[in-house]
Amino acid sequence: MGPTTGDKTRLAKLLMLGFFILLINSSYLAAYAEPSIFYMSNILLHIGLGLVLAIAFLIYLARNFKGLHLTFKLATLALLISAGFGIYVMKYGAMRANRWALQTHIIFAVVGSILLAVHIYERARRPGTSHRQRTLPRAYTALLVVALFFPVVAIGYHRYDRSPKDYIVNPPSPPLTMEGEGDGPNSPFFPSSATTNVKGIIPANFFMTSDMCARCHKDIYDQWNSSAHHFSSFNN
Repeated sequence: MGPTTGDKTRLAKLLMLGFFILLINSSYLAAYAEPSIFYMSNILLHIGLGLVLAIAFLIYLARNFKGLHLTFKLATLALLISAGFGIYVMKYGAMRANRWALQTHIIFAVVGSILLAVHIYERARRPGTSHRQRTLPRAYTALLVVALFFPVVAIGYHRYDRSPKDYIVNPPSPPLTMEGEGDGPNSPFFPSSATTNVKGIIPANFFMTSDMCARCHKDIYDQWNSSAHHFSSFNN
């Protein structure tokens, strides 16, 4: 006995819900690249949910292929290709040498998301469509626009509006006493004048972003990145 119409409808709703969550998750990952537990948790969510949705889309496509609209088939194909490149990036890493795979993964995901929006609008124009189905295109389009433009705005903001804490500020004159060096006697670097923006030792998560080293030590970073040693980095 094959799946009923109700089963197909429930599966379609679950697919859309999962895809909406993945859109929000992808937008956050594209906007912020930070060595935090929350960010790493979102990477795991992206991988896990992406794999589940890829398998679910394959099952849905196989069961309903003949009755599906061409636009939905093309959207699903683009998303599955994106998932394939995502698996490649997951296996071999998002290093500079594999940046092409990451970019292809993103491009096909965007194309598939836009084609899915076209398909939803086409379905909403059919006769007998309920009010809830007619509101879905507007909701999905709003979510898609936010998901696409939020990373662009966030990246632009962080690139051109840097925080003062990103700059080194030297004192205008030397201290009169030893206690005036750096952050004073309570500093872990005292009596050195060395100091940090956190008024203490450098947080461990700062060193989890290996690309930070390339700002000052590009030659050493390139040698390290092309060797097997980079596999020991948490952020490889």
